[in-house]
Amino acid sequence: MFGFYSGKYRFGISRILSMSMATARPHHAPGITCEVDRHSPEQWSRLVCGFSDATCDQTFALRAERWGHERLSTIVLSRNGEAIAAAILVILTAPVLKRGFAYLKMGPLWRRKGEAADPENLNLILGAISREYVQRRHLLVIALLPPDPDHIAAAAPALAGQGFRLRRQGMDPNRYLVNARLGEDEQLASLHQKWRYNLRKSLKNNFEITAHESEAAMEEFVALYLAMVTRKSLPTKTPTETLRELIRELPEGMKPQTVLVRHEGRPTAGAIVGNIGETASFIFGATDNRALPLKAGYAMQWWILSRLREQGGVHWYDLGGDGEDPGLRQFKKGLVGKAGHVVETPREYESWRDPVSWLITESITTSRSVSRVLGQFDMDKIRGWLGR
Repeated sequence: MFGFYSGKYRFGISRILSMSMATARPHHAPGITCEVDRHSPEQWSRLVCGFSDATCDQTFALRAERWGHERLSTIVLSRNGEAIAAAILVILTAPVLKRGFAYLKMGPLWRRKGEAADPENLNLILGAISREYVQRRHLLVIALLPPDPDHIAAAAPALAGQGFRLRRQGMDPNRYLVNARLGEDEQLASLHQKWRYNLRKSLKNNFEITAHESEAAMEEFVALYLAMVTRKSLPTKTPTETLRELIRELPEGMKPQTVLVRHEGRPTAGAIVGNIGETASFIFGATDNRALPLKAGYAMQWWILSRLREQGGVHWYDLGGDGEDPGLRQFKKGLVGKAGHVVETPREYESWRDPVSWLITESITTSRSVSRVLGQFDMDKIRGWLGR
């Protein structure tokens, strides 16, 4: 494929043409403009930084690493020249037919930093997504919204109002969110008693804990992660390329942090933490065989919370799900404590009008959640099936 580089990002010819021909779409709400596929990766990063509900899942770097820029589509609503809502979607269509689905993960973005949340912005962007992808492109849209305890109640009526229907449950039944706004004493008091006991034992082990945005630190984490996968015979792929893309391509202030816990000079535990909006995310974790008896995970998570508190601007620390693992469930629930939330994992919602797109989507997902399917399937096989 012929292409050119813009900064660190590569654009194919079809992507160049689509951006050059993209125009502002008419919008039904007065004073609102809608732009589709008109933002470069650099412009998108600057835009995302203006939203308090931004996460790594709504960045070009993470989406493009897995699917390529050719399969990404952006949509932005603005009022008086200022973006009020936005989303990046993955477009998966069958060749020739141009039918399939658009996947919206952990979006859309609709809460501006420094402003009161306006649910009308959520209604407006969901309506724009429906008009662009369901009505104009004849795709099935699947939306997986963020598990924000403060705003999750507004999601279901907004989705229903724009023609979205419940599809199915996400990957894990529960999502664990720690309140990162607590002071140190409040945080300690919030912990479950057993978690607090294990934390005190872990802190006696004289760990050296650091956080970096460098590739060198990331490579140390990857080595720890690969050793863990081998030791535990885990059926998972290395996050190397995903991490490299995030660290290289995201601008300063958006790069994930690599946290490393050293004991006697060697890493025994590590984590990749994303922090763009008001919710920080535990993206990857890894340990060696010393971590469990040393209780390194307790010291690491406590240190991460202390760092988030010092940095400010973060309300929730998202630990993800539990994979139906009793030990992991107990650990995360203890850290969430009294002041946090264990919320039901956001469900997938769908909207469609074209039966061909529905049939193609069902043939790929085989009635399972898209988040699980796309996480487990061989990406090369999916791309080949879709004609890429």
